[in-house]
Amino acid sequence: MLVLAGSSNTPQGLALAVLKGLLVLGSVLIHELGHALIARRYRLFPIDITLHGLGGYTRHGVARSPGQGLAVTAAGPFASFLLSVSFFVLSWTVPNGYVANFCLYGGVMNAVWVVFNLLPMYPLDGGLLVFHGLSFKLSRESALRWAARVGVVVGAVVGGWALWTGQYILFFIVAMQLWRSVPVAFSR
Repeated sequence: MLVLAGSSNTPQGLALAVLKGLLVLGSVLIHELGHALIARRYRLFPIDITLHGLGGYTRHGVARSPGQGLAVTAAGPFASFLLSVSFFVLSWTVPNGYVANFCLYGGVMNAVWVVFNLLPMYPLDGGLLVFHGLSFKLSRESALRWAARVGVVVGAVVGGWALWTGQYILFFIVAMQLWRSVPVAFSR
């Protein structure tokens, strides 16, 4: 829907919007496949991927160690990073201007997504990396609570900045993360 909202009412504009929508969907799927492939390597069955309006989620069995959790969590952003680099390389090597611009869009979109997703906001991958890192020294419950608390602070800062600068879609996304992390952060 957001992709269509920014398109022109010409057939070419609508076609480009549909292609961008498919690019977003494919990028989310590749990110989630990164998580799923490493979860499969560690035999964390059952594994399933859900795609939704704000991204996706890979469900899998509980990691048997914080190291496994770190590896599974990092695999998604790593897959997105590789996809971003691939799009940048394509944008520099493809002679067609429209295709090169589309590849550049894919590279930038995935790079921005990697950076945002690695912010330490639970339940984003950055918040889950904090959780798994803290799990080396704390119980799972304490590590999760502290990761969510870090996420609340970072989310409040990012959300405040988003409101201040008029980035209302970003604010909405951060608000959804806060909605999920606040109850975890302040549970006993």
